[in-house]
Amino acid sequence: MKRVLFWINTFLLLAIFLTASSSAFAGNFSPKVLKIRAMNYIGYKFDMSSINIPVSVDGTSARCIFLIFTSNKGGDIKGVVNGHLGWHYMNQIDTCLYVSNPFSFSIGPNVVTWNGKVGGGRILPFGIYTFYILAYDDISPGVKVTNFIDSRRFVGAHIVNKGGDGKWLANPVIFDALPSSSSEPVEVVRNRWRIGDNPADRTFLESTRYISTGEAPTLALDPKDPLRYFFTQSIIPNEVILRKWEWASRSEAVLQTNWGNGGKASYPSSEYPYRPSFGGLVSDNADQLFFPYLWQKEGRFIPNIDSGVAAVSIHDGTFFRKIDLSNWWSSPPDAIARPGFLSFSDGMLYVTSPYSGLVQMIDPYTENQSNLVRWMNGYGDGIWDKTPFPGASEATWAFFGSTSPPNPGSLSPDSNGFSLFPATGLGAASYGLFSPDGTGLGYFPIPGMSDGAVYGLHVIHYDSPFDGIYYSGIASNGDSAGVWYRGYDSVKGIIAGYDMIASYIRVLDPREGDKLESGKMWNITWDSLGVSIIRLEFSPDGGLHWTTIADSLQAEKRYFSWIVPDVNSSNCFIRAVDINFSPLFWDPDEVRSYLSGKFSIMGKSGISEQSDQVPRPFVTASNHPNPFNPSTAISYKLGMPGKVTISVYNTLGQQIQKFDLGEKGKSVHEFLFDGSGLTSGIYFYRVATEYAEATGKMLLMK
Repeated sequence: MKRVLFWINTFLLLAIFLTASSSAFAGNFSPKVLKIRAMNYIGYKFDMSSINIPVSVDGTSARCIFLIFTSNKGGDIKGVVNGHLGWHYMNQIDTCLYVSNPFSFSIGPNVVTWNGKVGGGRILPFGIYTFYILAYDDISPGVKVTNFIDSRRFVGAHIVNKGGDGKWLANPVIFDALPSSSSEPVEVVRNRWRIGDNPADRTFLESTRYISTGEAPTLALDPKDPLRYFFTQSIIPNEVILRKWEWASRSEAVLQTNWGNGGKASYPSSEYPYRPSFGGLVSDNADQLFFPYLWQKEGRFIPNIDSGVAAVSIHDGTFFRKIDLSNWWSSPPDAIARPGFLSFSDGMLYVTSPYSGLVQMIDPYTENQSNLVRWMNGYGDGIWDKTPFPGASEATWAFFGSTSPPNPGSLSPDSNGFSLFPATGLGAASYGLFSPDGTGLGYFPIPGMSDGAVYGLHVIHYDSPFDGIYYSGIASNGDSAGVWYRGYDSVKGIIAGYDMIASYIRVLDPREGDKLESGKMWNITWDSLGVSIIRLEFSPDGGLHWTTIADSLQAEKRYFSWIVPDVNSSNCFIRAVDINFSPLFWDPDEVRSYLSGKFSIMGKSGISEQSDQVPRPFVTASNHPNPFNPSTAISYKLGMPGKVTISVYNTLGQQIQKFDLGEKGKSVHEFLFDGSGLTSGIYFYRVATEYAEATGKMLLMK
């Protein structure tokens, strides 16, 4: 009997242990991230010939779309309306000229082929254009991120990517939204989940609670401390109320009474309390909070309500201004549509509503009403549109308030301006997509989900280990718990005529031989083409060591005021680094930078002179002429003696020639490259020693 009891107890203890520990054996969420890489700059003759654009795919295979836009022509686009029923409005923004049909890429090297034609078979004129490549995983069944963020509460969720220090978080955090609001005081529960934690372990779910009335679904986060403080919006008759709270995990949130007026800021509003479905408040991650706002204005619109967005101070709740969108959102005499969802990205506010056919990207900071709306996608192209009721097919207001497909939710922009949204009721199509100018690109399937049953969708896209699409809904196996993930990426670059393709930065000041005095201010100046963001770096020792002077500068600014450091050296350099340069897939560590001439600094502290006579491990290279036919001289400089090889690659990353030049001394050398046996096109060369290397691009034109 004792032996039987022993084994019964043993099995019971083992069962308890396995139940309690099962989540410990399950792995954390670690997705296979989809990454695509393409050249930043592509030369083309614009002669109707086909060109091959090399693209590398990592992580997963992908369905891709290739697009061509105008480049730096946004100033010429002023209030342009086109499309059926005038569905597309563009203002101060570059325009989409061409969209390819989707095509499939496998992992590894791939090629996009384009024949120089755009919409309607038109031949694209010689010039400079922006191209985009968008890719998404259309094969994998999806990976579960968490079981414990409710599927419908994910519709209006917010994903925080940056900490209070402005740096990207190692693990983004999901803050869910409310499924509905109540006109009576109720206990509100807010949840959050750190992406990367074990999807099956509920102990990682954090919640806080508080009492609220009429609360809008979404919350906004305090950019100075987003994991600690958040803001909420409540809507009651004649009043909108914002509150600031301190998150208290598994406890009651703490109202911050030092914000606003005793913990709240209130604003007069419509007597009709409009609570956005799944939407509401959003932060610009700096100084302002934005929320959908209705106010009464006698006799202007039916029912005498103006609609738009309010902008208030994130610091104390002070009201800044009304952003009036009534001309777009109020449609008398039949209905009024109201902004509901707000998303903020890259200085722009995206305004949408599940009850309207309107989607807008607006500049929330402009004082010029004519520049307020940058693009609008309305009724007529079938993207975001709801099915109108019979007899109303030509009325732009026909579907306001309709519950017919696609029932879109929030709009989620990526870092290149593409915007994604969930779609339901459209069969296998599960999400919709807008291009950076609001052009509707269609609907796309999400494998593993039931037809038309995706509720919420958000994008993470900042070159992190968690980049991709996050979505909720009902899986094809009936699972409706939690959030899933799949791969997604987009890149952009420039297509230009061959004699326009030279992207460069020339550091103009300091110049060769300049003598700078430490402690004084010096304007570093440069000229550039085809470069947007740069980082300035300084070396006092001929390129052996570099320190950052300034990061994330707009290349078009063309100068930076620098306080000269206290060093003594006649071997100083400034270099400008192209931050957005995308290296080729065969050279992922390549960095594109541009050197100034060598200059001197006369210091005050007596730091030892950095002599040019001391060997330094660097290689610099250039070629001339460029373009060339059939030969060009590759000039290179060695910082110390070494064995030199020069390799030549085509645009697919294939090595086509290699030259072993033997030991070379610390000086400038020249190698004559003969391209007689090659076809016209872009080639890359790499000059390498055992301690350093340099890469350049050359163009053969026969």
